[in-house]
Amino acid sequence: MVDTADIQTKIEKLPEHAKQEVLNFIELLLNKYSISQEKESDKINDDLLLSAQSSTDFWDNPFDDEDWNNV
Repeated sequence: MVDTADIQTKIEKLPEHAKQEVLNFIELLLNKYSISQEKESDKINDDLLLSAQSSTDFWDNPFDDEDWNNV
């Protein structure tokens, strides 16, 4: 059995952006297993779009660009 208090403790230790990723993953699992939600589809789509945009931030790295341009 999963200890929800343990899950909550571990989530609280995460940085804010990682907490959002956990929330997005939970919502994905809720959809996968068809667990009903209260009109969350619009919020889920917005959250997934936001997570997709924020997860590419690491690509904006001028130092890495310079290294790859010189290869």
